[in-house]
Amino acid sequence: MAKPREVDEHRALTNVVRRWWEDPTLTGLNRLAARASTRSHRSLDEARSGASARWCDLDSDWWFRLLDSPLEAPSGWTVRRPTKAAGWRPIEVPGNWTMQDTGDLPQYTNVVMPFPGDPPTVPEHNPTGLHRRRITSTDLRKAGHRRGDRVILHLGGAESATAIWLNGTFVGIASDSRLASEFDVTELIRPEVNELAVMVVRWSAWTWIEDQDHWFHGGIARRIALRTCGRTALADVSVSARLDSGLRRGSLEVSCRVDGEVLGWSVRTHLETVGGRRVAGTASEAPVSTLDVSSHIAAQADGYRHPGPIARTRVRVDRPAAWSHEAPDRYRVMVSLVDPRGRVREVVPVLTGFTRVEIVGPELLLNGAPLLIAGVNRHDHHHLGGKAASDADLRADVENIKRCGFNAIRTSHYPPDPVVLDTCDEIGLWVICEANVESHARWNEVMDDPRFANAFIERVQRTVLTHRNHPSIMGWSLGNESGHGAVHEAASAWVRRTDPRRFVQYEGAITRFWRGQSTDRHNATTDIECPMYASVDAITRWVTDGDPVRPLILCEYTHAMGNSNGGLRDYWRAFETHRGLQGGFVWDWRDQGLMTIDDQGRPYPGYGGAFGDDPNDAAFCCNGIVGWDGTPHPGVEEHRWLTRPVRSTARVKDGRVVVEVENRRSWNDLADLRGAVTVAVDGQVVSERSIDASRLRPGRSRSFTIGAMPKASGEITATVEWRTVRRSSWAEAGHRVAWDQTVLAEVDAIDPPVRRRGSVEAIDEARELARSGEVSLWRAPIDNDGVEVGPLSGVAGVSPLWRRLGLNRIKSTVRSHRLGDASEQLVVDCVTASGERFSHRRRISVVDGWVVVEEDLNLPRAWTDLPRVGIALGLPADLDRLRWYGRGPWETAVDREAAPLGVWSSSVAEQFVPYVTPQHHGTHIDTRWLTLTNRRGRGWVFALDGLAFDASEFSADALTRASTLAQLQPSDRVHLHIDAALRGVGTAACGPDTDVIVPGGHHRFVWRLARL
Repeated sequence: MAKPREVDEHRALTNVVRRWWEDPTLTGLNRLAARASTRSHRSLDEARSGASARWCDLDSDWWFRLLDSPLEAPSGWTVRRPTKAAGWRPIEVPGNWTMQDTGDLPQYTNVVMPFPGDPPTVPEHNPTGLHRRRITSTDLRKAGHRRGDRVILHLGGAESATAIWLNGTFVGIASDSRLASEFDVTELIRPEVNELAVMVVRWSAWTWIEDQDHWFHGGIARRIALRTCGRTALADVSVSARLDSGLRRGSLEVSCRVDGEVLGWSVRTHLETVGGRRVAGTASEAPVSTLDVSSHIAAQADGYRHPGPIARTRVRVDRPAAWSHEAPDRYRVMVSLVDPRGRVREVVPVLTGFTRVEIVGPELLLNGAPLLIAGVNRHDHHHLGGKAASDADLRADVENIKRCGFNAIRTSHYPPDPVVLDTCDEIGLWVICEANVESHARWNEVMDDPRFANAFIERVQRTVLTHRNHPSIMGWSLGNESGHGAVHEAASAWVRRTDPRRFVQYEGAITRFWRGQSTDRHNATTDIECPMYASVDAITRWVTDGDPVRPLILCEYTHAMGNSNGGLRDYWRAFETHRGLQGGFVWDWRDQGLMTIDDQGRPYPGYGGAFGDDPNDAAFCCNGIVGWDGTPHPGVEEHRWLTRPVRSTARVKDGRVVVEVENRRSWNDLADLRGAVTVAVDGQVVSERSIDASRLRPGRSRSFTIGAMPKASGEITATVEWRTVRRSSWAEAGHRVAWDQTVLAEVDAIDPPVRRRGSVEAIDEARELARSGEVSLWRAPIDNDGVEVGPLSGVAGVSPLWRRLGLNRIKSTVRSHRLGDASEQLVVDCVTASGERFSHRRRISVVDGWVVVEEDLNLPRAWTDLPRVGIALGLPADLDRLRWYGRGPWETAVDREAAPLGVWSSSVAEQFVPYVTPQHHGTHIDTRWLTLTNRRGRGWVFALDGLAFDASEFSADALTRASTLAQLQPSDRVHLHIDAALRGVGTAACGPDTDVIVPGGHHRFVWRLARL
């Protein structure tokens, strides 16, 4: 083989297109037209198998070299052999180099750009990754290459600007980090060995419209591959499967664009089930349209009609199964390209589903039903890979969303990897697919800059063209937080013309109205009223005070940062009460922490600033309703309960327990679920019974008589759970999808079923512990109280007020201590760290073997918003076994209450919720009693009679001081708090605050304790 020629490839390119990465008008060069993300096959059987013989992933270790600027690319780098001596090293592709120990690190900002300057300029120091890989005959063989085939290079996505060479020859330029770009390399490919060179420039003009509230990385984050096809080939296949207004018949439309010589060629289609059974009456064949040039007049006339080299077919389908999140029934459309001799030359399978999306008055109807959207915003993120994740990781992430009870995803703020949408299609999640457009740092400037106009519109177009075959997609979003201008109006019009069966949404079109800066209630750019973080009062006024001609679905709400999601019940009460309010999308799915090791070798989820990145917005990227590793936060349970598909209410009738079951689904019965009723007395189960409501139709209710009401004194509860009958692709059999609990008989106080020690010594020990209880008005601030780290620390929220009051340090002095025969009384003067004073009276008595503690606090009435009012106790660390009767087993809050009453067991360590920034955690409201014991069962029992508690290995002071999880070390005490009043958690880090506020003034409460 001839020696590769050494040329200065990049300088040759920049001579033609100077500093191409800074030119916002150059969105791509030599890039093929966007197409649906399909795979090509040689036969129907191969297409059904799912394994394409015409595709070869180029995933592997590549050679990599990091430069300080694209201008530093050395001469001959695209063909000269990479060596370690020349600064090259292996790197994983797909992968972010910022996560692979290259010296260039991730950076997180929310609004501000990661570098100074004005658009479209980028910094001179501009990390640039040179990537090299050989393409061999083996790769070509895996791609099914045959003589005469075309060869296409597929680049799934790279951040943020890419230039490509093959065998030293320039191939093309790509922008848009989150969509595939393809290039025809047929004329450049060699049969044996090829040198593929990819330059990725981290900062580009297009970074200005990729300013999402997320990490900035660098690298090829999505798959890169070769695909092959014939000289005449299916360039794009568009499938539309729509239900008619009666939902009984379907319309299947297939439109195919064909490249190459098309005279005499045709496209043959048929519909079949996923199992391969043909659907009768759906076979069709259509010729590829050609322009009639038989004469000048014919060409002139046909020019008005000719659609291009397109083959279109449309067939009616009787009674197709509808696709929905409840039953994601899919079909396979087999699209075959047929040559003039009748031979099938190519087959493209498309999995589709029949849906009907329409807006009727103030309601969004999905398959004829006004579904409430229980949605979540999802970023592409992995704590080890950054923006790069394996197919298995992507699928697991989406399955977790389904298991957590969500029914929809907004792909914030860009199109996801196609694997995400494939999984949504398969397991059933509705999707709003968002274009990769956000100019947050220059909200209005960039969208009005004509140099960026094509990039705005093109990104919307390419999103639709790439992903429109997915049945899960119910609507398109034009992007996020990018102002509102002519580019959005043009993009919206294009989408409506191209894909009229779905809606268009864009929050920027209605931002000024929701900020009170405009009276335009119905901006035509968006079909959906989609504000973010609007309060319950605001959305209720919108639907009741005006003329809601379109549905309102919150594109972002209930900001899930740390210990959050308070007040969700109020939102869902409004959604279920008011026609036209149809739910929303939680912000957001997953804490975007990145695996980090501190200077002492301790791992923790790093956030902005952890990598020396400046500027940064600290932990504001960690607002997931699940943790950085996908573990659900307690807010998931609140949301799951509020959106449960089955509701059950128990009552007593004629001495028997009757359960009313309501099917809250839109389309399906309950055949896939089984119910179980558990009746308990004081938390102890006394009977269990199953319920078969399999034939209960959607929207219907039915009563089931369970059995006799227990003849027992105490608190009697009936708990109904609904679990899946069979294993599915997203959950094991027995997965709980709904629960409800009814208290059938109440009591004022409950004595725990434990053996208390009543000796004089035990009573004295209990008295001593009661005396040691300290007034607690401080909680380690949660993110919604005011962020504790980063540039906004101490700027907003209520925690700065708490610090000014000095609530975190209270000094107590006993003013008087009166000891009587039956009780003792203490009067304590308390002074906060800022000098604020209040009094605390405590009465301790012994009743029926219990030490009864009556607390009486007189707090200044000027204190209008306190974290908590309660008592803190320190217990030996070996009392680490916790058991309680109250709400659980997960953490609750006074404005996040959904947890069943029961008797629960846990270690104290297991009470810790690893929010990315350490903060208050572990509260259990409505607690009847709790025990803390050691391995021998010795310890304490506390009767709380409805108070709240939390038990932790960490003190509130330690949680307050720590800024990362790595800084927390378990103490030598169990820190127990007993609370009479707690502030709600709300969502004030970015959204409405809680309406459950703790005032000053008089607070009185009673608790009891005894030795075990």
